[in-house]
Amino acid sequence: MAPNDKTMEFLNSFLLSVVALDIRIANFFFELRNTELLSFFTWVTLLGEWQVVVGFAVIISLLLWLWPRRAYIIPLWVSIVGGELFTFLVKLVLHRPRPELAYYLENGFSFPSGHATIAVAFYGFLIYIFFKEAKNFGQKASVIFGGLIIILTIGLSRLYLGVHYLSDIGGGYLMGLLGLVIGIVLLKLCFTPKKEIGAQPKL
Repeated sequence: MAPNDKTMEFLNSFLLSVVALDIRIANFFFELRNTELLSFFTWVTLLGEWQVVVGFAVIISLLLWLWPRRAYIIPLWVSIVGGELFTFLVKLVLHRPRPELAYYLENGFSFPSGHATIAVAFYGFLIYIFFKEAKNFGQKASVIFGGLIIILTIGLSRLYLGVHYLSDIGGGYLMGLLGLVIGIVLLKLCFTPKKEIGAQPKL
């Protein structure tokens, strides 16, 4: 068997395994559905809606301007827009349908999850900001723990509501991480004076 054939066979096998796991996880969460948790996760998933995130981002930008920590503002928006742009392009290429067990109808394609993307790109950047500004280890640990809980819970809400597969969430987290890295790199290269690299960015 040619190397290319072996590679294609491995990729096909891997994709089939991912799809099988996605279906098992979707069925698992479908069996767990109840009225209380549906109501809870319906509220949680709003934290990943673009309208809510844009509203939060505007408020955070104003607070950063008044703080002042203005160097964070443009990289924050680059992180959000960058992550969502990656997600939009991948959705256009793959055209993966939504799960059939969805609790409610969602527009657009399934992979990757836009909510998971924006959770990492936006809330991940907030983790970075507050971690940098924290005064001691306890505050830093609380920022990381609280931020990760929000990010993971948003992803879990999409699974519980059945509007995404597990691999959609993983793909969304990856797209959000790409946007986050771009935002942080931009902050380091363009908005932090060289003599203050590693210090708190201020303008």
